[in-house]
Amino acid sequence: MCAVWWLYFETHEEKAIGKELGTGQRILYGHLGIYCALSTLSVAISFSISGELNPLQQTLLTTIGVITFLASFFLCYGKKILSSRAQRIAMIVFFISISVIYSAALLRFYEMLLFM
Repeated sequence: MCAVWWLYFETHEEKAIGKELGTGQRILYGHLGIYCALSTLSVAISFSISGELNPLQQTLLTTIGVITFLASFFLCYGKKILSSRAQRIAMIVFFISISVIYSAALLRFYEMLLFM
């Protein structure tokens, strides 16, 4: 979650101050998807900790959150998304943290197979 916020605030200032026509519209409508993705990823993390979902459902929920976040983020900020070193590092941290969630689902799937 920290990587998502880092990406958001690192890019937001550069783009919002930009002089591109239509910047405000893209940022305004793109935030709907960003907020939906953040809430979906938060729920996926919560379910990953509690173990209430089976591994397939957890993986599907996380995938929907990741795809929604990346699509909305690219809609808002376009080519400038990875313009600085801090943004590239934040994106790497984001993908590492998402892979941890996928690993937890995979481990639970193997547990289910072993104890059948």
